[in-house]
Amino acid sequence: MFYTNQLIVIGGPSCAGKTFLLNRIQQADFPHLRKQLGLDNPSSWLYVGAMNLPYIDQPIVERLVVHYDFYTHYSQENEFKYLRELMSNSHTKTILTLSVSPELLRRRVTVRIIKRFFPLLFNRKFKRLGQLLNQEKTYLDSSNVLDLYEKWFDFFEQCSGVNHWLLDSSKSNITVANLR
Repeated sequence: MFYTNQLIVIGGPSCAGKTFLLNRIQQADFPHLRKQLGLDNPSSWLYVGAMNLPYIDQPIVERLVVHYDFYTHYSQENEFKYLRELMSNSHTKTILTLSVSPELLRRRVTVRIIKRFFPLLFNRKFKRLGQLLNQEKTYLDSSNVLDLYEKWFDFFEQCSGVNHWLLDSSKSNITVANLR
């Protein structure tokens, strides 16, 4: 895997607002948050989803932002896929965890299902619909969501030199707390 001088991981479960936040940062919105994170010039960063990390063919990536859905990428045997190696190969590490209540996550998944798949019902494209329905089912038991968050935070407690931020993405105004 490549080496990264500055790494920012924006993580949370599905429907926590990661894509929304990343799009707004790339559009140079949220100047206070960008300044706190050191993203003063958003266009100078490489933005990738976690699944695209193995395809980076540069030996050094100066500034990297990773979109990390820990609902999708967590497994008992692998923990959080790609993160251990990414953490050990990065100089400056900032984690921005998006926090959302299980109730709001369920509502967001339901809205996503309706928006994305109602028009496709007549085209018979149901694979992603099944994945979203599984997420909605998982989110019905709030202990599942809280368990994922606990594993996520425990993982980064084991990593040295991590600057961990918690963002409440359930509100329209962004509030950030530095965990470490």
